[in-house]
Order: sequence, then C-alpha cells, then structure tokens
Amino acid sequence: MAALEQQLSFYYSTDGSQYHLVAEQVDTSSLSTEVAGGFVGCCIGMFSTSNGEPSDQAADFDWFEYGSY
Repeated sequence: MAALEQQLSFYYSTDGSQYHLVAEQVDTSSLSTEVAGGFVGCCIGMFSTSNGEPSDQAADFDWFEYGSY
C-alpha cells in the first residue's frame, strides 16, 4: 500500500518481489474524523473473500507491512 495524504494505492505480490497494482489513488477522505463527524474506527488490514459463495479454499498471509514511505 502507498499513501499520499488521503489517497491510498493498493498492491499485492505472490513472490515478495514483483508487485501488482490493485487500486490506485483511492480517496479515503470520507473516512476521516473531520468529514464523518466523529470517530469512525477505520482499520487497514488484509482479508480474503469468496464473495458470499461457499468455499473450501484458504488464504495465508505470511507478511503485511504498513508504513510511511
């Protein structure tokens, strides 16, 4: 993930060296305390989904890094 003020870009990698863009410059200003009018309890993390369909698949995350660059 890359952040510039309230704009976030998200990336993933399956090998830890080549990263692929998922979403670029996502505006997150609506999640701020000032815009929402109070604490919104936002969290950033990893997740996986089967989009509501039954699944026997698993997602394992070995590493997650969040920081300022």
